[in-house]
Amino acid sequence: MDFKFPDLGEGIAEGKIVKWLVKEGDAVKKDQPVCQVETDKAVVDIPSPQAGKIAKLFFKEDETVHVGKVLFTLDTGDSPPPVDTNQGIVGQTSAAAQEINFRRGSQQTAAISSQVKAMPAVRKLARDLNVDLSRVKGSGPDGRITEDDVRASSKGTAPVPSSPRSEFPKESVQQATGGQPAQKSYGPEDRVPLKGVRAAIARNLMRSLQNSAQATHCDRADVTQLTLLREAQKKEAESQGIKLTVLAYVIKAVAGLLKSHPALNASIDGDNLVYKKYYNLGVAIDTDAGLLVPNIKGADEKSLFDIAKEIKDLADRARDRKLKPEEMQHGTFTLTNVGSIGGTYVTPIINPPESAILGLGRMQQEPVVKDGKIAIVTILYLSLSYDHRIVDGGPAARFMTELVQALEHPKF
Repeated sequence: MDFKFPDLGEGIAEGKIVKWLVKEGDAVKKDQPVCQVETDKAVVDIPSPQAGKIAKLFFKEDETVHVGKVLFTLDTGDSPPPVDTNQGIVGQTSAAAQEINFRRGSQQTAAISSQVKAMPAVRKLARDLNVDLSRVKGSGPDGRITEDDVRASSKGTAPVPSSPRSEFPKESVQQATGGQPAQKSYGPEDRVPLKGVRAAIARNLMRSLQNSAQATHCDRADVTQLTLLREAQKKEAESQGIKLTVLAYVIKAVAGLLKSHPALNASIDGDNLVYKKYYNLGVAIDTDAGLLVPNIKGADEKSLFDIAKEIKDLADRARDRKLKPEEMQHGTFTLTNVGSIGGTYVTPIINPPESAILGLGRMQQEPVVKDGKIAIVTILYLSLSYDHRIVDGGPAARFMTELVQALEHPKF
């Protein structure tokens, strides 16, 4: 049987073979990892859908494979001889690919043709409207399916776009990624293909800016007492092998406050505002491959030490590209700590489809006036970017005021 590279969802269209864990002629068990594939989200293990013998591997390590292409042929005892179909027309995902998608909880994507080109938001809309994307003709660039196409299909009418529409105008993408129109070179330069994590970041942030009304509220907190509390709890944390950071305290405080500020833990889905009653707080991780944002699931239910431990674990695995795709999905609010690198204030871009992101700036000692006297205190700079379609300035300011109070008078 031919095993085709499955549609893993989240807009992933291709992956790079990092390592084959088997060779031709090897016997494998059902669910045994066969290879590691790097997508623009993470490095994932691809398991064998059935027990059998590896008859043929169709790609070499470091080669890129597109969704629907045959990765390997598995001899299960009744399989025909392996035939390289990668040069022909790609059909729908195989039963083996469907097995992978089922394991990932994506039964809907398993039924969609591997030829489908659609953004995650479009795929979600199709699921909500019960539309089979494999039967929809895309009106976007390069045949990409748009939300209008899906809605038209659900109503039984064909889309009539005035002209092909791009979710990411060429000029805007060039500006966002530092690209320039083709021009004469006036000196040495390096040209690197925009792909992988870098391409995913470009797409997501352009989508965020184009599809939300972003504003930023800045404030600062006197975290002198918080730093003293951290020093007092640091020894206990270290005895448990935990690195206790200020970020952990901020995440704990934010997770508690979001319950009384639901608009900051929300998103827009079509004509609906979705207020999420679960709190998966994302942490932006700076890696050699680019910015990755895994999230702490159920952060409101975890202790300070558990949060600190998970931050370290996610950061380490992000830098080693060992995160699982699901660890970067279903986030509800994001935090980014640029102060650890440098900088006072930041205007972070919202991680779509979330409604807000909190940026932590530099933490430093400063002179302030307290009770009519000059005192030296430790200041933490904070920046909250929010989607003004969902969150007004007043609620954003109240959230920040409460967060500052929680950090200035810590009760962790």
